[in-house]
Amino acid sequence: MEDLMKFVRKCDPKKTRKRSVNKATWKREILREIRYVIHPLKSASTLGRMLLCSRYKPSSLPQFPQCGHKQKAFRCSELSCQDIRKFHKNIYKCTTKVKQDCFILKYCNISEAKSLKPNSKRRVSIKYTILSENGTKIPVCQKTFMRALIIKKNRIQGVIQYNTIQYNNFISGIKDLKIKNIGP
Repeated sequence: MEDLMKFVRKCDPKKTRKRSVNKATWKREILREIRYVIHPLKSASTLGRMLLCSRYKPSSLPQFPQCGHKQKAFRCSELSCQDIRKFHKNIYKCTTKVKQDCFILKYCNISEAKSLKPNSKRRVSIKYTILSENGTKIPVCQKTFMRALIIKKNRIQGVIQYNTIQYNNFISGIKDLKIKNIGP
């Protein structure tokens, strides 16, 4: 029996009966590796898949604010081109949607709307800020914020709405726990 064990050795993975898993050759993993890189020699279908993978990359350069707000509420005119460029660069350092959503939430102050109109669905008020070179948050209008990040209004509102609902559910859950623990 010992003589038989002498001749047993590990086989080459290419010559085995059951093929071993090699994730490096999967389409999904290849696309993940070459994410955000578009090769001109690839076919149209592969190129389409690559474009889908580059979803959270900027489509163009940020636009400098043209509104010229100088009030206390919106100080868009105080922003420099460098402020806009760095702010834009920082959001696209995050390559996933979740991280970008956290970045958006970090620079949006959400509060309850002070005046509620009878037929309006608007329950929250959003104040947008952009980080300046000296590290202070400068309040800006929605248009400037969207142009600096090259994102649409619906994305911002969706992120805020989702997180407000999550926060409200969390708070109501805590209140329910407190009520249950108080009773006998």
